[in-house]
Amino acid sequence: MHPGDSAFLGMRGMVAFDQKNYQEAENWLEKAIRLNQNDSRLHNFMGQVMVGLNESIEAERSFARAVMLDPDFFEAWCNLGMALLKSHQLLEAVTAFGKAISLSPDDAGIYLQLVEVHYLLGDLDKAELSARKAQSLGTEAVQAAMWLALVLRAKGKMDESAEAESLAKFSAKNAVEISNLLVKFGRVDVLVGNMEQAEYWLSSAMKINLDNPEPYIELADTRKFRDSDIELVNKMQSLSGKDALFRRRLEFALGKIFTDLGDYRRSFEHYRAANDFVRESVPFDPKAYIEDITNRIELFSKDRIAALPAGSNSDLPILIVGTPRSGTTLTEQIISSHSKVAGAGELSFWGRLGSSIMVDLPKRYNSQSAKTLATGYLNLLRTYSKSAERVTDKMPGNFNLLGLIHAAFPNTKIVHCRRHPIDACLSMYFQNFNDEHPYKFSLEGLVVFYEQYLRLMDHWRSVLPPGVMYEIQYEDLVEDTEGESRKLMEFLGLEWEEGQMDFFKKERPVFTCSKWQVRQPIYKTSRDRWRRYEEFIEPLLPLLKYAPTDKGYAIPT
Repeated sequence: MHPGDSAFLGMRGMVAFDQKNYQEAENWLEKAIRLNQNDSRLHNFMGQVMVGLNESIEAERSFARAVMLDPDFFEAWCNLGMALLKSHQLLEAVTAFGKAISLSPDDAGIYLQLVEVHYLLGDLDKAELSARKAQSLGTEAVQAAMWLALVLRAKGKMDESAEAESLAKFSAKNAVEISNLLVKFGRVDVLVGNMEQAEYWLSSAMKINLDNPEPYIELADTRKFRDSDIELVNKMQSLSGKDALFRRRLEFALGKIFTDLGDYRRSFEHYRAANDFVRESVPFDPKAYIEDITNRIELFSKDRIAALPAGSNSDLPILIVGTPRSGTTLTEQIISSHSKVAGAGELSFWGRLGSSIMVDLPKRYNSQSAKTLATGYLNLLRTYSKSAERVTDKMPGNFNLLGLIHAAFPNTKIVHCRRHPIDACLSMYFQNFNDEHPYKFSLEGLVVFYEQYLRLMDHWRSVLPPGVMYEIQYEDLVEDTEGESRKLMEFLGLEWEEGQMDFFKKERPVFTCSKWQVRQPIYKTSRDRWRRYEEFIEPLLPLLKYAPTDKGYAIPT
């Protein structure tokens, strides 16, 4: 095997991957793929490397490329399904796992993946069928019985659920397997809003292993903590000092819990410890970020946007954008509670494809590619509803790509959600975002991010045609929800429906950091939340000049 051969380079990558040297593995595989771009195995392997690097978008792209090159590649379909499940693209995950099953009908592991997907989608009947099918295959007996217990409990079949759970615990070779599943079930039930069930599973996991940090971390999301929980809180604090692996998550959880308890000093201490811990390994380059925003502004001039070919005249998509934690989830809930609208959640479509197009816009965006791009997006939206007149996509970060999105879909409406700058930034600081948000792990980084966000949004305001973008202020929305919502629906060309005020009763999984709030009626406690922490957040205070006033907003120069 020659050192210049793609197979040889792929093997070098495999050795590095096995040693968890993911960056080195990526380097070898890039060389291999340059030599042989049509080798599906190399793309599948690159996807696994990207998973190791926590590059979820690139992982999806690599797995998708692998199955496109080889539609009968079972392993790649499995990997694609798991990547889509991880990024919460559930209907696409069903399709990928379905293709995997067609290639290997007796693989119990794929049916177990489908149990989780169907459960998250709220289709308990399909979830139960998948669990029973996995159980009948016999190779994953413990997991199948436990997943069946989860589904039956959600259906209210408590005796059958208890029987399945007992069977699994009796058959398990060790308690760790059961404990891990119980924690996962707690996490899943939080996502679908079954908070009481989530607490049941997590409490069961604690009984198996009192020193396992995971159930304590997940429990923080299930409810508001009270003074009576002090023993539980003390236990979590003791674990935070012991376990470096879970320290990040424990510190964020403790920050939330001390906020619940009204101890804002200790709350901020834990949030600061969590962010400082992450920042040691996740650097943020302010200069590079500012240059990126400048490039976007220069690339998408008014004349350039007007000259770019349209991909589709459809008005099916509704784009909801803003900073993270700016009210996009609330806004989507109100819009998608309309009978003619479906909510697709946060889709990674534009993040996956838009950035690669912008690398060389003149070559990569033309009439044909615009139509291909638009068709792909519309097909994706239609997986969430085949009949809705409009479908929302609430990926906040799409604000980075509004020039491209408008060019591809000139009739698409864009809703820009704004929030008081310090409340928005502090809320980001308090969330355990993934490492793709390096700016948020310091207050100084948040200031850079927020000022550049304002700068870019001001640019879009000046170059997009009138009537394309509607801007809604979060504080106004929570103060006069119906009045602001009526104006929003009028902009979208949709008649107001009285049931829209009961949006919080809508059952669906929530994968954003708003898991608890979206299950509640409108609450106003998040307004001026920053004042509780004012003595700790001096680096953020310069952002006050961008707070809304009767005269509008200041824009960074």
